[in-house]
Amino acid sequence: MDDIISALADMASRLLGVPAEYIQPSTLIVEELHADSLDIVELLEQIEDLYGIYIPDSEIINMRQVNDVANYIKKHI
Repeated sequence: MDDIISALADMASRLLGVPAEYIQPSTLIVEELHADSLDIVELLEQIEDLYGIYIPDSEIINMRQVNDVANYIKKHI
C-alpha cells in the first residue's frame, strides 16, 4: 500500500506543485491540495493509465483523501 501512496503523492506533486512529502494518506485532495475539477480529471487519467483500471464517476465522489484513492486502487488491481 505504501507504494501506491508514494505513487499518488508523486503524481499529485507533479500535477499540483505540492511537495510530495507534504502529501500523506489522510491528506484531503480538494481542501488541502487545492485540486480543482480539471486537476482531478487529469490525476484520474494518470491513475487509470498507470494501474490499468477504470474509476467510475460514482466512485470518485467518495474519494476525499489520498488514502481513499489508494484503497480503491488496491481493491481493483
